[in-house]
Amino acid sequence: MSDVVHKRLIGRRCNSLLVYEAHDSNGLVDGAAMIVLVLDQPDGGEEWVRVFFDAGGWSWTTSNEPVAEPEDPTGELRFPSTDIAALLGVAGTDIRLAELLSRGETAARFLLGFATGVMVSVEHDGDRTHLQIIPPAT
Repeated sequence: MSDVVHKRLIGRRCNSLLVYEAHDSNGLVDGAAMIVLVLDQPDGGEEWVRVFFDAGGWSWTTSNEPVAEPEDPTGELRFPSTDIAALLGVAGTDIRLAELLSRGETAARFLLGFATGVMVSVEHDGDRTHLQIIPPAT
């Protein structure tokens, strides 16, 4: 499946990389409950790519319309988002590395590398996801 991710993302311009955390009344529950990439299309439009990890599995969907923010039907969770691309100064740059690697039955890693040398690693293990920023090599 990593080949599909690689082929769909390599060379694409990333306008936004939204990371939605999950919080309950006690604080952070999941560091990256959902990820949304906003990519340039050749026709001048944008494509929204939603990557969602849960209980060792993941899903990937694309749309030409903005992706809805996550919702919790119980009302117990909030999902604040951060545009990591804007935060890291990589908005508008090309994706040079894109991998989705399985790490056993309940774990996976989603890795994005940008033309600036910055990489973002999303590690999923069981039912928790963590985001790590990897600065460019000096």
